[in-house]
Amino acid sequence: MKKTIQNTIYTAFLILLTLAGCKKALEVDLPVEVSTAEAVYGSTITASSVMKGVYKRLQGYGPLNDATGTTILTSLLGDEFKANGGSQYQNLPIPLGGRWNDWYRKVIYQVNSVMEGVAASKKLNPGAKDILTGEAKFIRAFSYFNLVNIFGDVPLVLNTDFNTNANIARSPTAKVYEQMVADLLDAQRLLPEKYLKPDLITESTERVVASKFTATALLARVYLYMGQWDKAIAESDKIIGRADLFKLVDLDKVFLMNSPEAIMQFQTGDGPVGEDAMNTAEGRVLIPRQNDNGKYNVPNYWISDFLLNEFEAGDKRKDNWINLIPTNNTAKPIYPIAWKYKVGQNLGPQSEYYMVLRLAEQYLIRAEARAHMGNIGGAFEDLKVIRQRAGLGDSPYANVFEAIAHERYVELFAELGHRWFDLKRTGKLDDRMKIVMPTKQIGNGPVPTWEPFKAVMGIPYTEFKLNPALIGHQNPGYREN
Repeated sequence: MKKTIQNTIYTAFLILLTLAGCKKALEVDLPVEVSTAEAVYGSTITASSVMKGVYKRLQGYGPLNDATGTTILTSLLGDEFKANGGSQYQNLPIPLGGRWNDWYRKVIYQVNSVMEGVAASKKLNPGAKDILTGEAKFIRAFSYFNLVNIFGDVPLVLNTDFNTNANIARSPTAKVYEQMVADLLDAQRLLPEKYLKPDLITESTERVVASKFTATALLARVYLYMGQWDKAIAESDKIIGRADLFKLVDLDKVFLMNSPEAIMQFQTGDGPVGEDAMNTAEGRVLIPRQNDNGKYNVPNYWISDFLLNEFEAGDKRKDNWINLIPTNNTAKPIYPIAWKYKVGQNLGPQSEYYMVLRLAEQYLIRAEARAHMGNIGGAFEDLKVIRQRAGLGDSPYANVFEAIAHERYVELFAELGHRWFDLKRTGKLDDRMKIVMPTKQIGNGPVPTWEPFKAVMGIPYTEFKLNPALIGHQNPGYREN
């Protein structure tokens, strides 16, 4: 009984926290005599506000951002970034968390709660129920995609039952992928093609909530990772074939809010004009402050020589997505920084949203799946589309898989872990990291070495106290306390 009460209180707390964070969107007072869950899932506006809160947590200071968020963490672990120091950069065997807690308690628990609240509601209409359930299932699949690619096998939590989830074992990665597919197929079926406003009726010009296309795009990626090439092609075709909706745009416009290339972005302000004047958290982390003399502070993270040297001569992506900033550091006056997001510390007018899924990746997914299916010509044609935008001609690589790996590296760098995940899923991580790790020496410290167990992160120490089923099942190479 005690655990049931704790679970109910925690659910109410999260819902109230979400509502408080979305006050401007709601502007509604809930009667004290009505239970929180009943009130929240008693109207479309209040129910959809809970999902809005989940989106904001993901992008704001949630599991995707800062030095332990997916993009920066994996860029440091691999061969994309250099850093002033830190255990992430040197791949030390310390369970840093990888935002495990955020994924489970702030995102997965919340969307599971949404699904249960929506299903139990007697006031929401069937259409609203379908849409909210589809959004929640998309976010759950997205969350588990990140978790398994960072930690390997993870607990598969599909409800909010405390008694079950307080003692839940890790599920094999293959089973987690099966659940992702099931969730995304449901999301495809339940979600409309249109991107909707919070009333779940009016079409929005912004692509900041899940739609049928966001589920399709993520499903194409999941099928690629599972090696189901024909299915990956089929899903990518559905996106690429909708030229009326999705278009490759000029490189300097890709990451702007409401970019036509976006299949999904996370909104970073309170509204279309960004009432809180906040652009992306990654921009604020990756772009250092500019001083009065026009020079910048030394960045915490900058582009590695490995990535810089990967660009071909004339590749416009290097010019548009990497910025050589001047600093006051006489030993190293110029630093190359990631410049996909171009707004950093200033709180000026909002111009950028956080990119989650975009059209260029779909061409790269289809190219790789086609290559595995023996359609080498079709694969190179897809690569050609991406390369032409970058001002390049035919790929210099005769081997189609080398050409794809190169293109994915320079197109998707510093985006949600693509490079680190690619090295792992294609079996190239060990060979690559044996070359990369010796360059991660910090100052006059010891030269770090690569060990294969570092392909996944360790489960955080605190989780073994919270979930007894994890005890004895830490990833190899890491401690449990």
